[in-house]
Amino acid sequence: MIYLLQANHSMSLIPKVVTFFFIGIAILGVITYLRINAEYRRNMKQPIVTNRAKLLAKRVEVKGHKNPDKDPKLNPTASIYHVLRFRRQDGSLHEYDVQEEEYNRYHEGEVGELSTQGTWFKDFKPDVVVSRGQEIANNQ
Repeated sequence: MIYLLQANHSMSLIPKVVTFFFIGIAILGVITYLRINAEYRRNMKQPIVTNRAKLLAKRVEVKGHKNPDKDPKLNPTASIYHVLRFRRQDGSLHEYDVQEEEYNRYHEGEVGELSTQGTWFKDFKPDVVVSRGQEIANNQ
């Protein structure tokens, strides 16, 4: 009889654990949403700032990809991030996740005007460098 009471008591523990697990997941989801929303609102309130900067590095990060032999674009669980790393004129380093089209538009070593809004990348306008052929330069 005592054994049956203990078995029934442990059986009622499983629904409680499952309930607490799902409540914990829901709380984490709400906290994540609130954090992302707060950062979005903070960035929206910031002015767009333009500084001189140099593009130091470009890289592609694949997160959530378990099999390195397969193409990450074919893996629905993988996330691909295109990252640009800049050094501003004041010496500070900043990295920004950008769209693939923007990533492909720029080249390492370019210097120009970097526009940001809070933690968001807005635009980078590299200086235009006009180069001439050696024979044209020698004739002038």
